[in-house]
Amino acid sequence: MRVESLTPDPLGIRAAAGFVAGASDHVSIDQEALAVYCRELAARDLAGESEWDASVHFRGDDEQTLAYVFVLDTINFSFWGEPKWRREHGGQVLDGYWALAAALTVEARSNPAFLLPENLATLDEADLGRVLAGSPTIPLLAERAANLRELGRWIAGDFAGRFAPVVDAASHDAPSLVRLVVLGLSSFRDEAVYKGRVIPFYKRAQILAGDIHGAFGGEGWGRLARLDALTAFADYKLPQILRHHGILRYAPALAAAVDEQRPLPPGSAQEVEIRANTIQAVEGMRHVLRELGQEVTSYQVDWLLWLASQDSGQMKPYHRTRTIFY
Repeated sequence: MRVESLTPDPLGIRAAAGFVAGASDHVSIDQEALAVYCRELAARDLAGESEWDASVHFRGDDEQTLAYVFVLDTINFSFWGEPKWRREHGGQVLDGYWALAAALTVEARSNPAFLLPENLATLDEADLGRVLAGSPTIPLLAERAANLRELGRWIAGDFAGRFAPVVDAASHDAPSLVRLVVLGLSSFRDEAVYKGRVIPFYKRAQILAGDIHGAFGGEGWGRLARLDALTAFADYKLPQILRHHGILRYAPALAAAVDEQRPLPPGSAQEVEIRANTIQAVEGMRHVLRELGQEVTSYQVDWLLWLASQDSGQMKPYHRTRTIFY
């Protein structure tokens, strides 16, 4: 069975990932290793595992919560470095995504006006640097500030300064929301060209839909249709854990580059193949898990893999690509 036929593909991401997987020169998927890992996962209550940690994320009124999620996912990218960006929160040291979520929560609680589109539209690098103060300085700080200014201008100009009308404009439909955000905001236009074909990934735009669903517990503004149309959110941590379990296999030259932490250029054939095969592997996992009696969406598999990647002991390095898209 072609795994991309399991669910609708309104964004064309599954078909594009399948094309890349079928034409890949540097990355392959080990179906036997995939089946073994799925049998391990199937012993758990996968559908019951939470996709949203309310202890770290901000919750205000509905409009504030939507604003927080939009802001979070507009700058949710590229945390890696030596050392990795981190900050203290609640007596513990957080890094990466968790540090970002906590920093924005602290700011939203102490200064709710930070989330207003008119303020985001004029946000400068220094002000954002204060919000995201940590050690060392977070990578791509100027790009993060520029992304938030673009978001603020878009919401202020096209949606009367409120975030809720964006969800209304998408008819509370997950792929329509992804498409609307990708069309409206260049920072979410996560596409590459591979062997003459445009390959959409839309990692952060898809996460945005999933996070809105999670932030509201699937109710109210979080009740989005066609969540099963979302794919895995191809980043650098998912392929790391898939490789750790032998599911993704890299050609020798690529394996050496990744293991030696040599940067892969954004949009290069090797980087596109890693991301596309990650999506394709998750689709294969969904199919196997379904056969094992576990009905889960691609984004739920993504969440399980991402969480596992945070606490899986010693793994080989993830690939290094400095980009605003993941």
